[in-house]
Amino acid sequence: MRMIECRWQAGFQFCIFGKAINTNQMKSLLSCILSLFAVLSLNSSIFGQNDKEISIAIINIIRCDTLPETTACRSTLTLPDKREIALTANNQVKYPVYTEGANALKITNSCSAPKSNSTATESMQITVNTKHGGEYYLLFNGSTLREVTKENMIRYLKKCNK
Repeated sequence: MRMIECRWQAGFQFCIFGKAINTNQMKSLLSCILSLFAVLSLNSSIFGQNDKEISIAIINIIRCDTLPETTACRSTLTLPDKREIALTANNQVKYPVYTEGANALKITNSCSAPKSNSTATESMQITVNTKHGGEYYLLFNGSTLREVTKENMIRYLKKCNK
């Protein structure tokens, strides 16, 4: 291993990588480094995430079963990112959406027929066109999936919680 040596000379007070530099050269070097650091830290939005909050949309999916024959069905919600979530009776899922545009959601409903070994499976899909900052409401009543207003959703939630 080779050691870096600095030969001291009159008027030189600093040694960097084996080279002697004087006080004025060191001041120039430090001011360049500090200036570069200041420019990079002030312009962090160029190199990193900007300071604005990420704007998202929320899709609320509510399953409100009012029909007794649909409460025993197993429902699976497939989100736009292909994740699947079990959507149980009288339950709510909040799904954050980070992109604007069309978002397709699918529900697959599997119901066992009483006194039979057969299972009926039905799928339904809905597309929600989202915008940043928007909130959207989907109602699944065990047999149909549709988009509703917030006011209607509140009314359905009151029915579900009885």
